[in-house]
Amino acid sequence: MPPNPLSLELRKQTGYICQSCLSSLNTRAAPRRFLPATLPFRPYTKQATRPLPKASPPITTKPTKQPEDEEDGEVAVNYFDEVGAGRYRKLRDSEEFSKALSGLDPDVEAMIADLEHKLQDTAQLVKMLDKYGMKDKADELRQIYKLDTPSDGSQTLWIPDDGWRTPYQRKHVAQLNSFLRSTKYINVDAVKPTDIKRTWKYYSAARRALSAALDRVPAEVWEFLWKVLSWEGDGNPNRMSHIFILVKDMNAAGVALTASQQLVGIEAMFLEGYQAEAIELWKKSVSTLGSTPEDDTYREYWELGVRMCSLSGDLERAERAANTLLNAVPETDPRILIPLIRACAQKEETIDKAWELYQKLRELLGEDMQIEDYDEVIGSFLSTNHTEYGLQSFVDMMFSSPVDIRGKTRLPSSVGNQYFIGKWLKRLIGAGDLEGAYNVLKYMETRGIMGSAIQFNGLIGAWIRSGTADGLEKAEELGWAMIRSRLMFVELRQRQAAVEWPLKLRVQASDDDKAVGLRFVPKATLETFSILAENYRSRGLQDKMDELWIAFNDAEISTDAFMMNQMIETYVQNAKFKTALEFYYSMTQKHGIVPNAHTFLALFNSLAVNRLIVKTEEHIEEDSVLSRRFFKEMVEYPWVFDGDWIHASLPRLVLHSFLKLRDYAGMLAASRAMRELFWFVPTEALLLELAAGTKATRNPSKRNMELMINSSKKIEVWLQQRHKELQAEGRSLENLTPEDRAHELGLVLEKLIFFKATVTEDQLRPLYEKAAREMGVYDIVVEKDPEAINRLRKLPPVKEGSAV
Repeated sequence: MPPNPLSLELRKQTGYICQSCLSSLNTRAAPRRFLPATLPFRPYTKQATRPLPKASPPITTKPTKQPEDEEDGEVAVNYFDEVGAGRYRKLRDSEEFSKALSGLDPDVEAMIADLEHKLQDTAQLVKMLDKYGMKDKADELRQIYKLDTPSDGSQTLWIPDDGWRTPYQRKHVAQLNSFLRSTKYINVDAVKPTDIKRTWKYYSAARRALSAALDRVPAEVWEFLWKVLSWEGDGNPNRMSHIFILVKDMNAAGVALTASQQLVGIEAMFLEGYQAEAIELWKKSVSTLGSTPEDDTYREYWELGVRMCSLSGDLERAERAANTLLNAVPETDPRILIPLIRACAQKEETIDKAWELYQKLRELLGEDMQIEDYDEVIGSFLSTNHTEYGLQSFVDMMFSSPVDIRGKTRLPSSVGNQYFIGKWLKRLIGAGDLEGAYNVLKYMETRGIMGSAIQFNGLIGAWIRSGTADGLEKAEELGWAMIRSRLMFVELRQRQAAVEWPLKLRVQASDDDKAVGLRFVPKATLETFSILAENYRSRGLQDKMDELWIAFNDAEISTDAFMMNQMIETYVQNAKFKTALEFYYSMTQKHGIVPNAHTFLALFNSLAVNRLIVKTEEHIEEDSVLSRRFFKEMVEYPWVFDGDWIHASLPRLVLHSFLKLRDYAGMLAASRAMRELFWFVPTEALLLELAAGTKATRNPSKRNMELMINSSKKIEVWLQQRHKELQAEGRSLENLTPEDRAHELGLVLEKLIFFKATVTEDQLRPLYEKAAREMGVYDIVVEKDPEAINRLRKLPPVKEGSAV
């Protein structure tokens, strides 16, 4: 009879033996190997490391050629453990390395060992109860501890430990056996990531020892290793790398692989860099894995062939494989054509073939074609700079009736407008395809359509958020191109030149224009300057910030406080506090810019007590004056809060600043004024921070933790005292209105201030009234003028029944 095609190998000689000769042999024929004993070295390519659909990403390590004969003696290996950033500790031996690799604390390991010992004792007790006829009690213990019943036929996995020649082999086989004894607690139907890590740790450590006699490993052990290491899920990112090594070892041990194991092994071989060998093995496996549609692996076999041949560039074979599958199994998902479309779009000579396959995909899917399918096709065309094909695909997705735009120099009005292109750009930017969005802008320019400033700003912001050097460079180039466009517009407007927009920046493109890649760009807006300013501030680029500010002034754009705030924060970050203060007063007094809450947050952060670790008395005196001045200006300028975060952060920073300055009179005036103007209610967490002090919250030492605990007790005592007082009045903290609750928490804050100042309210009153006058809130906190409160309030009053 012919040889079993399941036992394939890469060697060319055949192993055919007739039945009569085979029966005359005394020894049983060994099973044929699925893989050769050794594989040639194959360097990695970009295509080899590209993940296939529905496959976990492989380990990107180069495969190494295994020597045919390994020495059985010990090999000197040094082990190291990373104990910090750039610091390593040398380990004594492999056992210490195994402990470090497990990542478990020694106390935890001891606890686990103790639990395992107790569980073993319980199992022995259950066996004794069964032996002496106490079955009911034994079943009760089994139910409590979830022990296996004696009838389940479970068998402990074990590798024979006799016959290993060297201490090295015996040690690692013993360690692997010790692990295998605990595998009965691993559910192979619901494998956990920790199970995979532990299994691979012990098996990989014993591989060299086992290589001397892999045939001694029982089939049950191979089955367990396969079920765990080939488990598919997010918790097994190295799945394909594990499978590749495991298949090689099982092949060397003479284990007959199932059809599904062979198929996954071919895929793992391809992903590990052996592309040619994997495709050759895939072709040879057609008789066993993909001969008839009745085969269990028929569909998976041909789908794998389409993906592998597409990635390797064998487009003809990939197309034949796809057609074979689609013709033989009509219910096959037509999306198998997407890898082939992506591969055809890579080459100029096959781009028309890619479009033809896309049309076939649309025809086969019909109404079942989803937006995600269009995104895959559009991304394939855009990534290879075939923007026109990508636009046509997007048009097909957006319109129910056919609209042909390919080869046309002028787009239809329904497509050739900023709004339609804006939808596409928004989708591309949201999906992270920034290069594709940039190519769309360049393509639209060739059709006489320029994107709006909003669309350009969105792309600039996305490039900056990407955090890559290339993205930052492109964002800066495009942003400054828009600024130059704005400056040219201003210059022409100043000359009163009648021009038509869009403007062509220069007749002969300069180096800057060539770098951007666009000849037409919209005028920069306030958002453009704001995006670049935020970028320069976060990166601490003071020179770039100054250059941007000069261009901003020349651009003649009406501004708000955002640009001013960015400049102030940049100066403060670069330790130019006086320059920041001068800039603030120049913008507010000379240019009439109205500051907002973020401005005063930046100003209070610029105080020396909030910037420096070591403060002198000179710093304290200077900041005491500035803090009251900042608070006065914060109250007088007309602005409102624009978010919950700033509404919580600004009052917190103000109170901490006065506390650090030990200006308790100013702190009391600020808390009462913010209650009226901001509807500020101190939280219990803030009360705890103020009671313990900033240093205690910043440095979580043992002493500071004790201080935090004592402060917490102090706040709790004050709350309990006030609760008793309210109960005596027939009220409760839980039943108070939001206004009354805010008032009560404000009283606790005032108690804390008096406690810190070590004075009574009457003793502090003269200083308090003086501070209120200097801070511009005398009519608010002392006279309580309703007209002044309503005029200066930064938030609308809280309505009855709403939360404060």
